[in-house]
Amino acid sequence: MKLRIMSVLVLAALALPGLLAAQVTGDIRLPQDPRWDGATVNSGEGGLWLFPQFRFQSWDNDAGDSKTWMVGPVFAWSPEQLAALEVGTRFFLMSYDPDKGSSETGFSDIDIWGKYQVLTDPLLLSVGLSFTLPTGGEKIVHPWASGEFNFELFGAARYYVSDILALVGHIGFRINADADIKVGGTKTEIDGATQFELGAGVIWQAVDKLDLTAELNFATEAYKDTDNAIELTFGGEYFFTDTLSADLALGIGLDDGSPDFEIIAGALLLF
Repeated sequence: MKLRIMSVLVLAALALPGLLAAQVTGDIRLPQDPRWDGATVNSGEGGLWLFPQFRFQSWDNDAGDSKTWMVGPVFAWSPEQLAALEVGTRFFLMSYDPDKGSSETGFSDIDIWGKYQVLTDPLLLSVGLSFTLPTGGEKIVHPWASGEFNFELFGAARYYVSDILALVGHIGFRINADADIKVGGTKTEIDGATQFELGAGVIWQAVDKLDLTAELNFATEAYKDTDNAIELTFGGEYFFTDTLSADLALGIGLDDGSPDFEIIAGALLLF
């Protein structure tokens, strides 16, 4: 019995330094949209955050069945002299493949955001704004390719329950402009709506170098007579080094404003 107790104590002593060193950092973001986080680049120390993504989405809604493939970079940067500020952008090259009609390839709108961290540790709170540049093609029927200027105000938070567990959430309002779409050679204008956005998630360091994520995001309809966007996403991120990791996530749509099924794969590079 004494030998067993001593063995457990020795194993615990060997494992303790690793557990104490483990920490969820601000560079680990939820995969759906990295802007919606109270943290800034390099845990508030400034630098460049690069997260190229590949995404596949399968849709089944009023616009018809379709599949969308997309690849593109996500950038975020904080100046070392003002690390509470983060600016970022993301855009994608998209391939839109409807079940009825011809496939189309083009660019998404370009998302640009800026946010400022107003509270730090253990509650990180940021306020920000974002807008889209109208680079999306009208033949690509996708909410990220409206081809219009859209504007969003948001607040985002992160709370450290412990060194290995962080809660993340956001709230926002997005104003979507009327958009032109072209389906089967017919051009139609759809009326934009003001969206209310709300989301929450968790980041947990399950074992050394592996973090697991889960998030649920909700947004009211982006356009008149469309559906709410509700999506549940589970993911994992593995760190090869302190500045390089790989990310894989699976999204499940719970309303027709979201894809029925989504795969997100990416790699984080921190400079």
